[in-house]
Amino acid sequence: MSPRVRSHAVAVAVCVGVLALLPGCEREQPEEPEQANIAEAALSPGERQDVAALAVSAEQLPPLRRTTDQLSRDDVVAQAALPDLEQTLDAAGFRGGVKVEYRGVSPRLTGVESQVLAFSSQEGAAKFSKYLAQHAAAFFGDPIEVQPIVVGDLAGWRIDPPVCDCAGAQPLSAGAVHVGANVVVLQITGPKADPKMVQGLLSASLHTNP
Repeated sequence: MSPRVRSHAVAVAVCVGVLALLPGCEREQPEEPEQANIAEAALSPGERQDVAALAVSAEQLPPLRRTTDQLSRDDVVAQAALPDLEQTLDAAGFRGGVKVEYRGVSPRLTGVESQVLAFSSQEGAAKFSKYLAQHAAAFFGDPIEVQPIVVGDLAGWRIDPPVCDCAGAQPLSAGAVHVGANVVVLQITGPKADPKMVQGLLSASLHTNP
């Protein structure tokens, strides 16, 4: 490359660099498409504590071993083989959840699973509550019966999952309630597990009249 050509190339490069630094001269980047209805950030520690307060407490139960876990979107998606579950959670504004489990042996109950799913709005929680009722078989097994119930002044669902047809199988019952921007899902197993006990435990944990 001749000195004149090299000098011209350097000058062009310098001019391009200067133009890139000038306001309004940078090349416009295409805007990324807006992703509507994507869930908000994960729950803060304070929010998780508030959400967990809606779960069934040890005081309502016989002596059982308690464990508590956080629930991510992937955790909820893994609970049911539904192709639109992830999309439904996003559209409803799912933010996170808490799962409280109790296991042990007692004359009344041997297992309790209390999940609280938090959404960005009451409307989102109501949508997912309805979706859960419509797809209960995918979450709890089939054949299944789902009936609307009222816990205090809160709308919910009575869910009667199938019982394992095997030796030692115990009664199983479940229910779900829409509480503000949350959906509370309760499942119990044990010698005395029945819909009436589910509704009573939900009422006690949500501080309502049965």
